[in-house]
Amino acid sequence: MVRRYVLPHSKEGDIVTIGETPIAIMQQRWRYPADVKPGWLAKRLCYFFLPTSSLATVCGLQTLVDVSGAWRVGFAFAIGAIAKIFGRPGVFYQLAGDQARLIDDVTGTLPPYDRFIVLGPDDAQGLVNRIKRETGLEAAIVDVNDLKAVKVLASSSSKIDGILQDALRSNPAGNADEQTPVVLVRPKLR
Repeated sequence: MVRRYVLPHSKEGDIVTIGETPIAIMQQRWRYPADVKPGWLAKRLCYFFLPTSSLATVCGLQTLVDVSGAWRVGFAFAIGAIAKIFGRPGVFYQLAGDQARLIDDVTGTLPPYDRFIVLGPDDAQGLVNRIKRETGLEAAIVDVNDLKAVKVLASSSSKIDGILQDALRSNPAGNADEQTPVVLVRPKLR
């Protein structure tokens, strides 16, 4: 994909970024909600997440339980709740595992996958290393949204992470029906 669609348009110093959800879809890391069997833990805890969170639905949270384990999710929730009382939000996501931040629930992605729960990608670091090795382009897998949040899941060089934070903060790929899984970042010359 990068060789075919990005290389003809790239210049030396460019960075190719690919959204984490399209990578996960290509890796077939999605689940049909009807196949998810919500358990006791997911049924009780999903109500404690913000409505905009993919973990606020019983199927989204159960998917995390299936991937990370009930004990880990339960422990992360308990410690996260205590930490939040003391003014430390986000501890749940640190303890529950990488997938806690990456799961996109139904309507959290593009058609036709807006009917599925999509997990985060598998071996993101290995993939960006392969892109760099085979194309010569610096590469990153990113999770970007319209709330100006940029998370670099993996990059071929930690030196590009700050550049990507600045370049992607405005979410040039969009979160609606733009269907732009790849963004070519051309850093400004200094």
